[in-house]
Amino acid sequence: MSKVPALRFDGHGSATTTHAVRAAIQRSQASLSDLSRELRIDPKTVAKWRKRQTVEEQKTGPRAPCSSVLREEEEATIFAFRRHTLLPLDDCLYALQPSVANLTRSAVHRCLRRHGIPRLPDVKGDKASMEAVTIIGFDLVKNMFQAHGAVTERSVLYRKKLPRPQAISFAASRD
Repeated sequence: MSKVPALRFDGHGSATTTHAVRAAIQRSQASLSDLSRELRIDPKTVAKWRKRQTVEEQKTGPRAPCSSVLREEEEATIFAFRRHTLLPLDDCLYALQPSVANLTRSAVHRCLRRHGIPRLPDVKGDKASMEAVTIIGFDLVKNMFQAHGAVTERSVLYRKKLPRPQAISFAASRD
């Protein structure tokens, strides 16, 4: 019987073989049962690696990540809403819950992460030029407003929390 390298666990926690062991399995002429006894692994594992052309692990999970909770239209709604309003995650959740059934915070976060916008862009300084602002958004939270000013959908110039009276004067001064 051929000499097979000792097991060394370089892979994930459930790995029972290494690259070297997999290559030895593919090269070996020994029977499945002999190899599985020698390597102390299941015969199904030996058979699996014998059939494969490569010694690399195959990616598990879906080939194209998609939500198991949200439909495509709901994902598009969440993505477009976040891109155009630049609201924080929780505010997007509260605004969209009436229109998207059974929407959860984690579903919104996973959707935004899949689309590459899990976080709001960083603010570019405290003193933003108001001439440059092309998008202004207001977020309503009980007795506070949060104002967002941006040039494009992804470039926030300012984000300010304001009490109701200050929010009205702030909005009036931006004409």
